[in-house]
Formats: sequence, C-alpha cells, structure tokens
Amino acid sequence: MIKSFKNKLAQEVFDNGDLARGMDSRLASKAHFWLDALAAVSHPDQLPRLPGAVVSQLEEGLWEINRPEGWRIVFRWSNGAEEVSLERLI
Repeated sequence: MIKSFKNKLAQEVFDNGDLARGMDSRLASKAHFWLDALAAVSHPDQLPRLPGAVVSQLEEGLWEINRPEGWRIVFRWSNGAEEVSLERLI
C-alpha cells in the first residue's frame, strides 16, 4: 500500500502511467509497474526480483528500487510505503 508521495513526479506516474508528464513514456511505464507493485505488497521483500532492478534496504525503514535506466524509487516502509519519491540519477 502506498500511503503518501514525497514528490509530484511519483504521484503523476502512479496516477497516469506512461501518460505522465515530465518523464519519457517508456521510462514512465516501467516506473508505473514498480509503483503498482509497491502498492500491492505487504512488505518490500515481496517486490518482484527482475533483471536490472535492484531492491535494497538503505537503512532501517528506508528502501530503494534502483533501475539501470538512471532512475530510482525511494520510500520509507511502515506498514505501507510512505514518502514515495521518483528520482532521476542521471
């Protein structure tokens, strides 16, 4: 479950998928897949393990989904995802 978003881009991609403004449609589609997966799991350990995606715990309660396309999703976990942000790394 996603409880809150930290930035507008994450909210836009979650709501609109590949039609999101501010991100290439191909990348937005991939980000949307991961945000949907995040909304569906009851713990980050249940997120799918797919080639190219790295799901890791950065510190207690802080997680990231890192993608080789140059972006990541960062979130806090407390009985659901909080402060979800979508960040460009490149």
